[in-house]
Amino acid sequence: EPSVHKAVFYSDIGREGAWNSPFLKPALFKIGIEHSFMNGRFIISARMNNLTDARMMSEFNRPLPGRNWGVRLRYVLK
Repeated sequence: EPSVHKAVFYSDIGREGAWNSPFLKPALFKIGIEHSFMNGRFIISARMNNLTDARMMSEFNRPLPGRNWGVRLRYVLK
């Protein structure tokens, strides 16, 4: 039995089920920055996930959070 391959073109993106293609998936963009102080003893970092606020689903078909951010302060014992 011959295999059947479906092609999804950019004009199909607005239609129902077009994102089910294994080739066209929404992208998740992240950005972050990290800086150290006092000879590397204090480290502060900031991160933002999902910059485009795209609707994303996990591998278990659960919705992922929209745009979110976090700040972390670490102290290194030397």
